[in-house]
Amino acid sequence: MSSPVKERAVVDIRATVEEQSDTADDLATHRLSGADTVASLHGIGKATVVKIAKNGGCPLSDIGNVQADMKSVEAQATSFTCAAYGKAAESCKSMTECRVKMWHSKTGKNGASSVKLCSLPPTTDAFIENVHRCHLQVAIWMKIYMLITVWIS
Repeated sequence: MSSPVKERAVVDIRATVEEQSDTADDLATHRLSGADTVASLHGIGKATVVKIAKNGGCPLSDIGNVQADMKSVEAQATSFTCAAYGKAAESCKSMTECRVKMWHSKTGKNGASSVKLCSLPPTTDAFIENVHRCHLQVAIWMKIYMLITVWIS
């Protein structure tokens, strides 16, 4: 494939889907990492979340499942996002705890250096609102996908 416009990149969507299709929970991974209705995480890109999804340590199977309990949806999203922020925050149970651990890891032992607040994870309250939007959006996408597959067959 080549672009009709010089110096523009062309992304082969079919090849990308075939290459990345081995990750389970693709919709939830994409949505949770930031999209049109869910805020993105500062410094955490799509490549990082795809890598975490491929490792399989943080499943997102409840996101988009309308039968799932919201507490389990929130717990899955929290563990996945904490893993995205790295080793310092991997074992956190809430985003506020993750935020504090990340602040400590960035400032060091003396706490003298300043940290840009945007580089820290969101607070638990803000994150939960994003998770709820993510959950709803993935549920809608899954329903549309099911309708399309029925229509095609």
